[in-house]
Amino acid sequence: MICPFELIIDNQEKHPFGFTNIRAGKSHWDAITKALVAREDLKAEDVTYKVETIWDSLGTSHGDYALFGFEGRCHVERKSCDDAIGTLLAWDDREERFERELEWLSALECAAVVVECSYGDSIASIRQYGTKTIEENCRSFSSRARKLQLKYSVGWIWADSRRHAEIETFRIFENFWKHLTKEEKTNV
Repeated sequence: MICPFELIIDNQEKHPFGFTNIRAGKSHWDAITKALVAREDLKAEDVTYKVETIWDSLGTSHGDYALFGFEGRCHVERKSCDDAIGTLLAWDDREERFERELEWLSALECAAVVVECSYGDSIASIRQYGTKTIEENCRSFSSRARKLQLKYSVGWIWADSRRHAEIETFRIFENFWKHLTKEEKTNV
């Protein structure tokens, strides 16, 4: 089933999500799909979206993904587990760029940071760095994560895996798109 919206992948994204095999929500099934499921020619879990993606520049510090046609309204920043740790612990001077990004994202109607591992897995992956012990880095990581979420009011989703992060990212865009189309119908 064709997804009713397209997603932009920033052309600087090094490990993009493919957005494949994502189950379609029942509310978006067309009449043919509903008839096939009703006749049991097709199982509900077999109905997946074909998500169209566009590679384009979203701009420096504007996230990794956006809803096409609604750029500047709904964006997602993807973080691998290692990148989330390094960014929150300010390794390799990432802190300043990330704060600029969070500041920009916080002004949007819909924005999130999606991390490809659970919070617990990220804590378990922290190592000693420079003169700081593992324990010191764990405390700094937790403190920094809380402070950034409060300061910028951008939601963070800690997913259990890369696949889970991909689905969560898609669902953010799907929910925002549903919100927009519902709003559009009530204004007509």
